[in-house]
Amino acid sequence: MLRRNFISYCSIGAGVLMQRFASSQERPSYDLIVVGSGAAALAAAVSASDEGLKSILVIEKEPIIGGSSAISGGAIAVSQTDFQRQQGINDTDERFFKDLMKCGGYVNDPALVKTLVGGIREQYEWIVSKGLSPMKLMAASGMSLPRSHMFNSGLLIQLFREELNSRGIRIKTGCRAIELVQHNSKVVGVLVAHCGKTFFLQSRKGVVLATGGFARNQALLSRYAPQMKKVKVVSGIGSNGDGFLMALNLGAYFVEGETVQASYGFTKNPSTIRDFSTIYYSGAIILNREGNRFIDESLSYKTIGEASLKQPYPVTYIFFDEAARKIQMSRRPVDHALWSPFDRGLTPSYCFKGKSVYEVADKAGLNPSRAEETVRKYNQSAAAGRDDDFGRFSLSSGYGKLRVLDTAPFYIMPSIAAIMGTYCGLKVDQYGRVLNKSNEPINGLFAAGEIMGGVHGKNYITGTGLGKALVFGKISGKTAASL
Repeated sequence: MLRRNFISYCSIGAGVLMQRFASSQERPSYDLIVVGSGAAALAAAVSASDEGLKSILVIEKEPIIGGSSAISGGAIAVSQTDFQRQQGINDTDERFFKDLMKCGGYVNDPALVKTLVGGIREQYEWIVSKGLSPMKLMAASGMSLPRSHMFNSGLLIQLFREELNSRGIRIKTGCRAIELVQHNSKVVGVLVAHCGKTFFLQSRKGVVLATGGFARNQALLSRYAPQMKKVKVVSGIGSNGDGFLMALNLGAYFVEGETVQASYGFTKNPSTIRDFSTIYYSGAIILNREGNRFIDESLSYKTIGEASLKQPYPVTYIFFDEAARKIQMSRRPVDHALWSPFDRGLTPSYCFKGKSVYEVADKAGLNPSRAEETVRKYNQSAAAGRDDDFGRFSLSSGYGKLRVLDTAPFYIMPSIAAIMGTYCGLKVDQYGRVLNKSNEPINGLFAAGEIMGGVHGKNYITGTGLGKALVFGKISGKTAASL
């Protein structure tokens, strides 16, 4: 049923709809409905509960909860934490803010960025207070200091699930939101499909959209990111843009200036987000098939991804030595899973190993003599503290000294850039309210997480995706409850 028809029908026959379901076991009326079940959705439900709402429903179209959050690397970017100070890192909110604005090309919304920086520490401390602590701390894409606090993403979702259970908040899986419903210009509920039937679920406070991105919707990609049309997608299975389409139908719009970019560091044939390494932030360099470098490896992995896609061949090659392998394993749990098989005498299919630079380059199909010369020249620059060819002087965005890659054995991982999230989206304000083209809030409609735009700008800092979900999930739940 078209929205305009359903609105008219709702104004005349909402009572008929309610009578239809009044005798059913499930009463379709709630204080708040949250669409999605990743970190943003679960944080919104907890926040709304903290504000006193009693009847909250979380709906998820997939059979399991967690969305992209559950399969993420678990990085949460936070500044000024005790965990940083324990490791001698003196970070500040001001520095974090500047990194975010610089990385975003200054097209990101300063108000949203400021809200993220201040709000994520509150969420981080709440998570730690619940007994879940970060495993590691690392510097990665766009960071001038280590502030990626590495969590087990599965345990994070489990923590929130237990919170929802303790508060009596119901999660309904296999329940797909089809269309937002307005009455008197306010979002009052959502049409859903469940078990082959269509239902209208009413919500007194409105609807929070936390439905993730649109990486798996080729039509939306072709419209908003045509340059990514042929790039491999590795994201949550539910990233179909359902929430975007529902919001756009009510007059919402996309933030201008943001673009979808592929992330560099995936194995040649990735199947999940965890087939991804950032070992270049521990000193590795990146070569093309001819054995030449083509980028400053300390840049954001989205900038590296853009450069890799311009190479003559879609596959390029990450070169590193034994020292870099061990350092990266100690910093990032996902990399530990990727590189630890070598410690068990195994050689995984996604990586080559050799006793010399020449041998490993030859195995990987590169020009071995050229690769050997490239590594030799880079090591001379690294020893001097500056790479003259591409201007690299740090491991990541100004942090960390260059490392000479001379500790055998040596490794090469064929790598591609892939889309693991869209990181752009609907225009919202700092209260999580979705805005229309006149920059006025759409009454009763809120958004959090990957579906919202304005935070990242033209690029992305590791850990701000999950951070954005936690912060604006909390904010959107609180705002909805207060109205």
